[in-house]
Amino acid sequence: MKDFFNNYRKKLQNVLAIIVLTCCALNVKAQVDIFGSDTVLINATNVEYILDIGPRNPADFSDISWGARGDLQLESVSVDGFRAFYSSVKRNTAGQILEGYGLGQVVVSYTDSLRPSVCGRPNLGKRIFKKFGKATEIDNIIGPSCIKPGDTVTYSILPIVSVNINDRIGIDKYKWTLPPGWESGIQFYSGDSSSITFIVGALSGNDMLKVDIGQANFNDTFEYELNLALGVDDPIFDIAPPICLSLDSTKFTVDVAAIAGLEYTWGFGPGTSWGFGEGTGAKDERIVVNVDDRVGILTLQIKGACDQPLDTTFIINRQFGTSNELISVNGTCLNGGAEAVFSITNSDADVQWLLPGGWNFANANVNLSTVTLIAGLQSDTLRAVSASCPGDTLALAVDIIPLTPENLQGDDCIPNGLIGDVSYMVTPVDNAVSYTWTFPASFSPNTLTTTIPSATVTANPFEGIGNVTVRANGCQNSAVSTLPVAYGPNVPTNLDGPTCIGLDSLSNYFTYSVDNQVGVAFKWKLPVGWGFEPGTSETGNTVSVTPNGNVGDNSFIEVSAIGCDTTAISSLEVVIEGDGGFNFSVVQFPGTTFYQIIEPSYNFSSADQIVWTFSNESGTVMDSVVLPNGIVYGQIQCEKGTLTARVIDRDACINATALFTIDTCLNALNASAARTMQSSSIVSADFKVMPNPITDKINLTLPPTETTFTIVLLNAEGRQLIIKESDARMEVINMWDRKPGVYFLLVNDGTNKFSTRLIKE
Repeated sequence: MKDFFNNYRKKLQNVLAIIVLTCCALNVKAQVDIFGSDTVLINATNVEYILDIGPRNPADFSDISWGARGDLQLESVSVDGFRAFYSSVKRNTAGQILEGYGLGQVVVSYTDSLRPSVCGRPNLGKRIFKKFGKATEIDNIIGPSCIKPGDTVTYSILPIVSVNINDRIGIDKYKWTLPPGWESGIQFYSGDSSSITFIVGALSGNDMLKVDIGQANFNDTFEYELNLALGVDDPIFDIAPPICLSLDSTKFTVDVAAIAGLEYTWGFGPGTSWGFGEGTGAKDERIVVNVDDRVGILTLQIKGACDQPLDTTFIINRQFGTSNELISVNGTCLNGGAEAVFSITNSDADVQWLLPGGWNFANANVNLSTVTLIAGLQSDTLRAVSASCPGDTLALAVDIIPLTPENLQGDDCIPNGLIGDVSYMVTPVDNAVSYTWTFPASFSPNTLTTTIPSATVTANPFEGIGNVTVRANGCQNSAVSTLPVAYGPNVPTNLDGPTCIGLDSLSNYFTYSVDNQVGVAFKWKLPVGWGFEPGTSETGNTVSVTPNGNVGDNSFIEVSAIGCDTTAISSLEVVIEGDGGFNFSVVQFPGTTFYQIIEPSYNFSSADQIVWTFSNESGTVMDSVVLPNGIVYGQIQCEKGTLTARVIDRDACINATALFTIDTCLNALNASAARTMQSSSIVSADFKVMPNPITDKINLTLPPTETTFTIVLLNAEGRQLIIKESDARMEVINMWDRKPGVYFLLVNDGTNKFSTRLIKE
């Protein structure tokens, strides 16, 4: 039910709106209009138009507003607003005020107190057409007046269209009138009817085309008119003008097949400096024309009964003859991209130049017989034909100078000592007919010419740096490209210099060297912290360096040779004096004043020197005796101090010390040991000395050993009396020739050490 009432309400609203609009329209039409002429002259001024309200009371109207559209201009309005005055004008694109040829429209709006407010404010308009008058001609009919039956012809007249910005009322119309019987031949009207196309009908000899301009003028006596008459046919020749005339020719003949009643007049077009020859002239049917070496224009005018004569033009083109040749002012061997002048001899006629790919004109003169061209990058053939006479081609072969070869590459670093083939190549060069190569004098061959951009020859060693060169050969040879070549350096040899640096020499300079090589530099690598001596060449085969006081792990002096490549390194181990990785220590032989520096992994016979010192509390140094096996004996009588042993081995770069602290009186130690040994001769379960005290010999029992025992007998002063080697379990030492006194027996196999104090009675 609700939807029913909504739909009903909407329909009722629509019906009421239609009623209101209809009422508003009838209200306007029935009572108010614009009174005034709907046609005015194109130059009319102060034309009056009145708001005609009929029997209505003027007091019902207020706020009357007049306006104009199209080619009209509002000039003034009366005080009461019911009258307005207009002029027929228009403004052109330059803002000038001109006569108004186009349509116009008078418009007015107002407020009507009796008009329902729902109807709004009324607007009225009146279309105004223009009358031209006989004395006013804006244009003539454009088109041919000399025609022939069956021709399709087009005629037009300047359109009458307003240029006023407010022009929204369209354009005026045109009325064409054709000769009787031609209407069926009409083919086309333009949209604004300012142009017509039709087929020419039968000519009566008194035919005329007419056009009337503007709807306001269709019934007056003024029309534009164009007389039509039979036109002249194209000429027929017994000897026609030539289309292409050889540049070898100096004249030609033309003979027209004349028709009685027609007048023929010859002439020459602009820029043509030709003339008549052999007594002929402009009015003759047969003429002889003298020519120069240019293209010319021959004209012929034929007059008959028609007002418009037939004008025909003949362009006499020129084609190359035997006297013409294509030449290059700059020669035929050119640089790519260079400008060069080319010319056709004995000709001033226009030329069509056929340029090879990549060639261009240097300026806008592209059809003259002499031109400047920008050469391309490829040798090619330049061609030229006369501009309008194809087939008469002239040609000239032009060579381009080859560019310098690029990307020369190959075996530029030859393996050291190689005697064998090496190869080189370049990027192919345009316009090259061959390539000439040169090589170091030791190569075989050392000069070579190839037709391809590569070469292979046999290399032979040489010192220093040589060159491989190549040039491209053509109409002119290019510059050369060069590739430096060399044999690779040798691995540095005979690296020599100090290998053991003393601890007291860490700030000194040391010299290292390798064998020199021609044209080769050397790259030295020093141990961490080392440096070069100021002024020394860091790339020479000899350098002076210093550890700069650095004491580090053993390291290496390294050097490589740098030429066209870098060799492997040569190295020399450099060692700073130290313990050589050995763990030296000092031990005391039990019950003795004998001490020994030991290290099972070290061969003490390799030592250059073992230096023993003893420092007591007063700073004294003992006078000691050093034995070959590293045993020291000293008369240290109940003194405390430090016993130091220094091993010096120059070959192994060892300068190491071992310390032994003496903090017990040696005499007391010795006395205690003596008492112990007197009570028993057994020092070890496997080491026995009998008897002790001694009479005339000693029976010595030794423990098993994998090496040999060194047996040493010393007297009380530490002098060596006997030294022998033994790998037996039993040894006998004769003492019958020894004086009574104290002796010391020392036994050592490098691992086990035994000692005992002996007394001979």
